Amino acid sequence: MKRSFPFVMFGSLLAAGLALSLSYFGLIYYWAARHTERRAEAASNCQEIQDELAQTVSLLAKANTGMGSYLRTGKTRYLRPYHEAIEKFSVVRVLLEDLTRDDPAQQKRVKILIQDTVAPLDQIGSFATRDSAEQRRVDRASKSLALIVAQELSFLKEYKDKNARAVRETNYMAVAAGVFATFVFFAIFSLLKREIELRGKAEELVQNQADLLESVFENIGEGVVAADESGRFTVFNPVAQRMLGPGPISGYPNQWAQNHGIYSPDQVTLAKPEDLPMFRALRGEPTDNIEFFIKNPDNPDGISVIVTGRPLIDKEGHRSGGVVVLVDITNRKRAQERIEELNRNLRRLAIKLTQSNKELEAFSYSVAHDLRAPLRAIDGFGQFLLEDYSERLDEQGKDYLNRIRLGCRRMGQLIDDLLALANIMRHEVKVEAMDIGAIAASVIERIKETEPGRPIEFLSPPHLSAVGDPGLSRVALENLIGNAVKFTGKTEHPRIEFGLEKKEGESVYFIKDNGAGFDMRYADKMFDAFQRLHPQSEFPGSGIGLAIVHRIIERQGGRIWAEGSVGKGATFYFTLGDGGHPHDNKGRNHTSS
Repeated sequence: MKRSFPFVMFGSLLAAGLALSLSYFGLIYYWAARHTERRAEAASNCQEIQDELAQTVSLLAKANTGMGSYLRTGKTRYLRPYHEAIEKFSVVRVLLEDLTRDDPAQQKRVKILIQDTVAPLDQIGSFATRDSAEQRRVDRASKSLALIVAQELSFLKEYKDKNARAVRETNYMAVAAGVFATFVFFAIFSLLKREIELRGKAEELVQNQADLLESVFENIGEGVVAADESGRFTVFNPVAQRMLGPGPISGYPNQWAQNHGIYSPDQVTLAKPEDLPMFRALRGEPTDNIEFFIKNPDNPDGISVIVTGRPLIDKEGHRSGGVVVLVDITNRKRAQERIEELNRNLRRLAIKLTQSNKELEAFSYSVAHDLRAPLRAIDGFGQFLLEDYSERLDEQGKDYLNRIRLGCRRMGQLIDDLLALANIMRHEVKVEAMDIGAIAASVIERIKETEPGRPIEFLSPPHLSAVGDPGLSRVALENLIGNAVKFTGKTEHPRIEFGLEKKEGESVYFIKDNGAGFDMRYADKMFDAFQRLHPQSEFPGSGIGLAIVHRIIERQGGRIWAEGSVGKGATFYFTLGDGGHPHDNKGRNHTSS
């Protein structure tokens, strides 16, 4: 897992802080040790000076005592202390000059002391003739000696104070350095602890990813095979084993096809090594969807696969191997073959249907011409009989002739309806945007013209947009509205409504009347040809109209159904396959009579 930049920066700063704290701690102790050593040397120097000065004081004391005794008595035996002083003071003088070489003031005092002490001692033999001035000189020497001693004592005290202060400062700095080092160590410890935790999480994440990858390879629906640059297989998942055999088989790349039973799509020719996607991937060449046929002891019937291969590239951009993915397309090819067979059958059926349509057109022509002629002849001769021989026919004969003529007209209407149904089936559907409200309005206006004496209340929107075939939709509305007009013929206040409703997001058009209605038990039969729910004598018709409407709605991809109750009217619902787009709320804003 890649660390973030602040975390690495923080670790680097902590390491630098630790190094600086340790260096600072060492420098403090080195500095303290050096200064302590120097102060110890200075204190020792002061102590030696004091010792030598004490010896000098002792010599001067002996000299003064001897000089006093000699001056009072004149005896030479009292001169022995002077001779000893001369002998010893020569050594003391050298030591004093050496010990005070770093202090010019002390050097000056030492010189005065030497001048005032050594010279008189050398001239002790003439002391008897000297006056009291010599005594003052000796006193001055004693005074210089006292000043030197006092100065050295002052130096010694100063060194001791500085040493004590340095010790305290060293201790303070040592404590501060120790606290800082403790903080640094604690920070490093926390950092290491966090590093260990993060590494543990990273290892856990890597392990989880490895487990996930292994699970994917184990459960993926495609075969996955990977090989190193030498052609040795490194990945071979279970699906690949089911396709190619039980695990990777050792051998050179030119033996892969033979070892695993890999053939060309013709299922006969053994695949060439240079055509295999793995072989090409090891050469750095990608491949996509190359088809092969695999047949081996694990797949005795053989399977068809498509293989995609890619070279494996390491971080340095060098090829490190190849990987291929095998997809079993056996079922897909079988389905494709089945689809091709169905297409061939459909083409044969289309040819037969074309032939049937031609035969139907021929039949329609025959019906339109060959059958109409006899009907026209029967109706015409019947009319001639009624007009030319009516006085020879009684009322019953005339009734028979009228029935014959009525049957001919009904037969002609039935032929017209059958031809209309056939034409509807042959009509090419042209779907486009249309104003079905305007179409319904024009149908209503035509009905008003043909039924001027009927006070029918029509409710229809002036505009209602839809998508469908305008010509077929007009034929459907003529039949549906015409039926509503017919079946409200015995209603005192007939009312017919055309509009639109939304049902579950679908545009549903309806034509509703308050006429005779029908029994819902027979609702599933009313759209079949020649099916009638009312007697011919009560409501005449051929029984073809609703069948025509049903075919029209179906050809436009829609549905039609009806709801009603005997004596309470009926409602016909229909949809158009491409849906409608109304311009108003529900199409009930316009009323006409």
